Amino acid sequence: MIQTFHFTIRQKNDRFVAECLEVDLYGEGDSSEEAVSDLRDSLFVHFEELRPFLKIYLKPVDSDAAS
Repeated sequence: MIQTFHFTIRQKNDRFVAECLEVDLYGEGDSSEEAVSDLRDSLFVHFEELRPFLKIYLKPVDSDAAS
């Protein structure tokens, strides 16, 4: 199963936050890449039962357009 999730990235102080728009999950990191990687891990944990069958694609969305 292939699933695409959209996300926005925001910077809070010295950390980056990647927020998923379809599922109430987010990832954090010292860089935007770390935040996206953490979000991907959060999605896999959230969909643990489907993990063997799930391929996740993350697609960025312009933060201004998402507001």
